[in-house]
Amino acid sequence: TVNNDTHVIPVTNLEIDTKYLSFLVINDKDQWFGGGIFQSFSFTTADNMACKLIYNLEFCNAVAYAVPNSANFTDGSETWDEISKRYDGNAKSYFEPFLFALQQTACDTELDSRYSPLVTCNDCEYSYKQWLCAVTIPRCDNSASDNNQHKIYPAGKGRTEFIEEIIIPPMEYSEIQPCLNNCHAIVRDCPPEFAFGCPEK
Repeated sequence: TVNNDTHVIPVTNLEIDTKYLSFLVINDKDQWFGGGIFQSFSFTTADNMACKLIYNLEFCNAVAYAVPNSANFTDGSETWDEISKRYDGNAKSYFEPFLFALQQTACDTELDSRYSPLVTCNDCEYSYKQWLCAVTIPRCDNSASDNNQHKIYPAGKGRTEFIEEIIIPPMEYSEIQPCLNNCHAIVRDCPPEFAFGCPEK
């Protein structure tokens, strides 16, 4: 049961590798129809603990997906809240130097003196934050598929030192590569002197 505006419905205490049948029920006295029961849907939980869902982060507040699990979480020495804060704090630590650089740009001046008549420093800041969160908080997939959008990492390995030295994934997992559109957004929205560039694919 939830009562919030985040559109996130956490379901806890599920068993591993188990199929569930679920029903979304709305009971709202403020609505003219009073509520209702939506069509049922089924889902199956993952068959391993390679990935862990995180959401409601303070800095990367748009993140709500599975990440490589922490060795400390699987052995019980770290809580879900602690692993979430580790990921969020790592991303935030890279944001402050960017803000210092952005402050050197003519943001709050006459329109013809700005770096763009179409976008502002606020647009750049937003796009950079979305890109930063996407590349520092990898999306994890338990299925360990290996194709153009996924890359398989063995236990203890990852794309960054943070993943390998702090998170230390306890088992093999597949990372869903960050969306290239996030990179295109910072090239489009940020000052050209930053010289942001994106991979071709």
